[in-house]
Amino acid sequence: MIGGAEVLRTPELAAKRLVLRSGAQLILQAIGSATGDNPTLFIIVADEVDVAGPAMITWARDDRIRLPPPERGKAPNGSAGRGDSADGEAGSDGDTGTVGYRGASAPSLIIITRKLSGSGTLFVDLRGQEGGPGGKGQDGGDGGPGARGRPAALSPFDCSRGPGQGGNGGPGGKAGSGGIGGTGGDGGSIFLITIDPAATAKYMKALLGGGRGGGPGPSGAHGTGGRGAPEGVSKPPFCRSAGRDGADGRTLRTPLQDAKAGADGVDGKFWPALVTEERITRLFMPAPSAPMQSPVAPR
Repeated sequence: MIGGAEVLRTPELAAKRLVLRSGAQLILQAIGSATGDNPTLFIIVADEVDVAGPAMITWARDDRIRLPPPERGKAPNGSAGRGDSADGEAGSDGDTGTVGYRGASAPSLIIITRKLSGSGTLFVDLRGQEGGPGGKGQDGGDGGPGARGRPAALSPFDCSRGPGQGGNGGPGGKAGSGGIGGTGGDGGSIFLITIDPAATAKYMKALLGGGRGGGPGPSGAHGTGGRGAPEGVSKPPFCRSAGRDGADGRTLRTPLQDAKAGADGVDGKFWPALVTEERITRLFMPAPSAPMQSPVAPR
């Protein structure tokens, strides 16, 4: 008999009569296989499954909001102008954010029973896990500042060279777009093997949808344009200012196109299958065996 929330610790559960009390929840989570992963297939074998009230079989799906992948920080800034009046270099464009983590796929379940009975409904929830959100796009690098203009030069009687124009600031880099959301996990399938699939299936409601894809990540910020440099030093009275300061570099203002959400996982399937009375009877014939520990544990 199962009441409350209990965890199935092995991939198989065998019982002569399996009773699920009202509000019971059997959670499929048999950690400890050779690979250390949760098994992808569970088997429940019972001569009769008695559903005394609304009950559920589900799996250890972690539905908490998953963290996005680590951010990529900021792209390299542009170098300052090199030499008199040189323009600053452009900041690097930001990279696209990292794709979100894929949601885990649900295991599948085989139920072999003569019949389901009782007054309740057995909900089997093997929906896939939602994908994680995409990562934030990388911020664009800032433009490099321009170099100051060449200083003016005087001759004994006049200005031989006026102050040079200041270098323009380099343009800021383009922001990286957000990462695509993670793909949702696939839903598990149910294989119901019984002598009367139609009569048995009416006691069961299967939830086998694939997990939704994760949401897109936010875009990064555009890099700031570099500062324009002042013109070269003037030398009055002959070499006066010419008002030729360099222009600030461009900072983009247009928002980026939104990234895409991740793809939804594939839905599982419900497969009812007919087996003869003779086969079911032979399956449950008594046989000598060692006492078995309970495969379920209170959660």
